[in-house]
Amino acid sequence: MGICGMEASLSFEQDGDLREGSGGVYEDKLQPGRFLENVLGLVPELSMLGADLQLQVWCNVDSCRLVPSDWSAMARELDRQRNAFDSFVVITGTDTLAYVASALSFMLVGFNKPVVVTGSQRPLSMARSDARQNLADAVTCAVDGIGFVREVCVCFGGLLLRGNRTKKTHSIAYRAFSSPTFPPLARLGMDIIFRHDLLLPEMEYTPRFDICPYVMRVPVVPGLDPYLAYGSVAERGIRGVILEVFGVGNCDDRDEAGWIPWVRDMRVEGVEFFLTSQCEDGHLYPDRYRSGKAALLLGAKNSKLMTCEAA
Repeated sequence: MGICGMEASLSFEQDGDLREGSGGVYEDKLQPGRFLENVLGLVPELSMLGADLQLQVWCNVDSCRLVPSDWSAMARELDRQRNAFDSFVVITGTDTLAYVASALSFMLVGFNKPVVVTGSQRPLSMARSDARQNLADAVTCAVDGIGFVREVCVCFGGLLLRGNRTKKTHSIAYRAFSSPTFPPLARLGMDIIFRHDLLLPEMEYTPRFDICPYVMRVPVVPGLDPYLAYGSVAERGIRGVILEVFGVGNCDDRDEAGWIPWVRDMRVEGVEFFLTSQCEDGHLYPDRYRSGKAALLLGAKNSKLMTCEAA
């Protein structure tokens, strides 16, 4: 099993700024060989799983600084190592974990091996850290799931979730991630109960590593003029807009409100629109409202159950 972790010799902290358990340079402790030894020492149950664990230290960047080019590099590395391992665990920071998992799921369609993304709210070295349990759970799912888990998942807080249906829904709770519009793929307790009926079937592997970073999220806000707030986003290089509408797909469709005319003008300039709901849970049915129908007729796409991160 391959585990991608952090860079050995770099730090995401500013020079001279060392915060407890959140970074800094540990040149001895984070050397790849020693780091794996230390992790196995802190999480001894990993040695009980009967797996040949190998650690690849990839980067040490605060997850809020990860950008689409980093996601693409992760996907390329997983692709390069695909035939060398039966399953993979990716350890990353929680701030953008849902974005990482969503991006990997679309870039590695048909990977046909478990790719389990995890992290923690508190670092492994700190008391009461959730890192130990999350890592043990993630590795267990990656090992036990060989042969039938064929997708990118998130393992966190005792749940195994579909990668592109995952959101960070709590800032400090140990069960920080949920999948509001799709059931968990597995629940981890005394036993691991997989929902085999929900898992993806084997598919043709069709990797794609190019990902367009020129996308923006635009929430529909009552009274806000999109021309004043955003203007011509196409002139600034934006290729796609995630338009966060109300409820099941509604917005103010009056011409003076500006939203539908703005969508029309941006579509003429070649900008793609994807509709998502400002609600975390529930389906999107934009065709039920005049404004939603108008947006669809202009070429906006219904993202249905997709999270904003996935869209």
